[in-house]
Amino acid sequence: MSLPLLLRRRGGNVNLVPNGDMELMTPDWESINSPTTNERSDTRAYNGTYSRHIVCDAAGSAEQGSRMNATGLVIGVSYTLTGYIWLVSGTYAYIHCLAGGSPAITSTTGSWVEVTDTFTANATTGYVNILATKNAEVYFDYLTLLRA
Repeated sequence: MSLPLLLRRRGGNVNLVPNGDMELMTPDWESINSPTTNERSDTRAYNGTYSRHIVCDAAGSAEQGSRMNATGLVIGVSYTLTGYIWLVSGTYAYIHCLAGGSPAITSTTGSWVEVTDTFTANATTGYVNILATKNAEVYFDYLTLLRA
């Protein structure tokens, strides 16, 4: 069975993050606050060949990163957002589902760190954000949003 199929159906559950494994060129992740770099990269990957590479500039105070719209959530149902972050430099990076979740943060640099957030959906759609602080370089990979 191929990796993308495994990501789409983990434990009989459908992953609601399109291209959460970063293996496809499309759908592409939309930039948030104009990071210097927002690209699919084969420099390092938690699983598969690619990850999402984000480089944040020093301008302004806003976090920078990327987002993908997750659809198909059911209001009142619990979900778990999981992802892997490799923070090369910077203060912290995180993943966050805007349909009721809280940021799942890491400040550990130099290795893959699994972060998770379990929440109850308050909307049927919501952006899954991958963000970091200014002056950060970070890789994100293997994001899943599954019923808890």
